[in-house]
Amino acid sequence: MHVAVRVRRAARSTIDNLQSTIAPSLMPRDLFAQPLFSPKLIKARFPAQPIPEAHQQAIAQWALALKGGLGQVKEEAIRTSFLSLFFVNVLGYKFLGGHDGGVWTLDLETRASTGSVDACLGTFIHGQQQIIAPFELKGPRTSNLEALMQGRHKSPVQQAREYANDLPGSQFVLVSNCDEIRLYALGYGRAVYESWTAAELLDPARYASFVGLLGADNLLSNATQDLLKANALAERDITQALYKDYKTLRQELILGLHHLNPGIHRAGGAFPKAD
Repeated sequence: MHVAVRVRRAARSTIDNLQSTIAPSLMPRDLFAQPLFSPKLIKARFPAQPIPEAHQQAIAQWALALKGGLGQVKEEAIRTSFLSLFFVNVLGYKFLGGHDGGVWTLDLETRASTGSVDACLGTFIHGQQQIIAPFELKGPRTSNLEALMQGRHKSPVQQAREYANDLPGSQFVLVSNCDEIRLYALGYGRAVYESWTAAELLDPARYASFVGLLGADNLLSNATQDLLKANALAERDITQALYKDYKTLRQELILGLHHLNPGIHRAGGAFPKAD
């Protein structure tokens, strides 16, 4: 018992030290970017919970390694390690050859009409596929996912969206440089997305939203898509309520001005009728 306690305390100390080292590296957000989901909705649907210790330590070690030599490694060299940690261990996807035999949910080098996609999330059986999200991967040296790739005249984000348009059934698009992970949705602009960095996933609230939106159970069951639809309806209701308040306020303002200026009539054009 005493040995187990000492091990847990040592692990906790290691995680705390890693977090204190990594904390300053949080990535600034694009000033023009907008969240795909309402932060209020995400907070209510996926409240912060303690991060599993194994996940916390593995993510902290990855984030720390990115500040060292791993940050200079090419995408091909760390792709499998990155996907194994974040998408298999944390989010629950499965590579080909797992325990379910001929069914897997994380496919590599998926063919599309415009080329080969680095990875895809969906349900795959030999000879069949139901793709939910194509995934464009770059290495840590690609710090700007919006920058044009050399020789291609398009950015990683543009490349991923082209793949999604070529793959029937795609609902979302994923782009990452093995540090920042972005989630886009088809039908929304390039400036609308959710984003997490490895360092941010050490925060319980950010970890909860990451697992809640991208976890295999939710993404593959269309729960994430359903939440996006609910989010759109909520935003529409808010817009309609704001317009109703604006219309009421405008009418009250016009009537108030007319009351203060009884010699001026609306018929004369000074106070136009409210729409």
